Amino acid sequence: MTLILSIFILLFVGSFAQASDEISELQFQDFRYTDDDFEQVYISASFTHWEKRALELDGDVWTVTLEIPKGRQYYRFTVVEEDDTWEAIDPANRTALNHEEYGWVSVFSGSELLSGKSIDEEKAEKRKAKQYRKAIKKELKNVPGRIPNVAYQRVDGLTLGGGLSHVRPEGSMEPSASLDGYYGFSSGRFGGRLAILQPLLPANLLNLKIDIFDRTMANSFNTGIGSVENSLAGVFLHEDYRDYHRAKGVRVGLVMKISSWLRWEAGTRFEEQSSLSRPSVWSIKDGEFISNPNIDDGSLQGVFSRLHIGKKLNNVSATYMRSGSDIFGGDFEFEKIEAQLRGRLSLGTRAGFDARLAAGTNLRGRLPNQERFLMGGLGTVRGYRYQSLLVEDASGSSDDHGGQMMALGNLEYFFRVGSDLGLVLFYDAGMAWQDRNASFTWGDLKSSTGIGLNLDSDDSFRFDLIQRLDDRKQPIVIQFRMKRVF
Repeated sequence: MTLILSIFILLFVGSFAQASDEISELQFQDFRYTDDDFEQVYISASFTHWEKRALELDGDVWTVTLEIPKGRQYYRFTVVEEDDTWEAIDPANRTALNHEEYGWVSVFSGSELLSGKSIDEEKAEKRKAKQYRKAIKKELKNVPGRIPNVAYQRVDGLTLGGGLSHVRPEGSMEPSASLDGYYGFSSGRFGGRLAILQPLLPANLLNLKIDIFDRTMANSFNTGIGSVENSLAGVFLHEDYRDYHRAKGVRVGLVMKISSWLRWEAGTRFEEQSSLSRPSVWSIKDGEFISNPNIDDGSLQGVFSRLHIGKKLNNVSATYMRSGSDIFGGDFEFEKIEAQLRGRLSLGTRAGFDARLAAGTNLRGRLPNQERFLMGGLGTVRGYRYQSLLVEDASGSSDDHGGQMMALGNLEYFFRVGSDLGLVLFYDAGMAWQDRNASFTWGDLKSSTGIGLNLDSDDSFRFDLIQRLDDRKQPIVIQFRMKRVF
């Protein structure tokens, strides 16, 4: 009996020692990647069997702590931007190899960097040049209502377009420019835009920006839908979630971009604006498009200023615009201001909260239809009919389109089940008022709640089940989105 017990103890001690050795072969390692307004950053590695693991944004750095075995390991990052996804080695790790099986990878071994073939300096310079060109092109297109190459909407029908651009060499003081044009097959209208960006200070810190245009333009307030998503809604659902007018004129301003998280623009607007009818009729679904609302035709002449501070997921922005006889004249008298606060609170690499608070008001005169606030549906208060949330003014008039004042709040809790799949719980509340002097009351706000399912890593494909909270008897709304709600 004593012999058997001794053998058992020896086996137990041996297995414990082996397990301890295996544990000692593991270590925790921090991986970091500097942010540049990216959507998301992932890491894949030999120790994850090349499955992607999401990094968490902490200030200006994406970071994750992983448990990895000791010894030589290979890894790389996947960076998701607004319109591009690319793989990168670790810029903080000079040791990289062009592995015959894995391709370009960074190399890690314990706390020491391995000696080996490093990334070619020319490759790093090409990447820097690409980022510079992308920043200039993004600024040239940074206006309300970009001109897409292909789109479908109710006032022009199918539109086909294209353009040319010139990006100045880095360090040069010559201007950059882009020229875009399109043709609408239902309306028979051409449209276009010329943008010029003239540097006034080196390093792209301060630019003179000139926009000259004659085109169909979406009305001012962003209802939270992109051009591709809106076009698909028109083709398949006979729905158009934007309102349009014709705008012809010029905008001249100064653009200051001190860093990737601080942009300020101020300038003047001189535009002739006119209403558009609805000639488009075709869709796969039976029915017809609702009429495009008339705007207040006339000359809009005034000044504007826009400020954006922060990154994509954590930022504050404000816009100011004034038009009237005391500025440059024109047909409209108003002074409009709107602001938005957007933030993310991470609860680890897989969960967190997203929130948005937005408000806007007219301070004087009366906003023309094309500058008014819209509330209800899509990217505002989900579950309600599009543009349906509006409190009439004291006279009871309901002839006006949109409101002179608005308030909006959105809150989401998200949890990622895998690298792509995620669950979301959300709550929305908001309202628009026709009277700019209306007293704000919590009772005026309409709200909704629901659950969503994200089908990809950057929230571009999502199903939502939405319940209005003012009337629980209303049916649950099912909504599919191809654009981040906020």
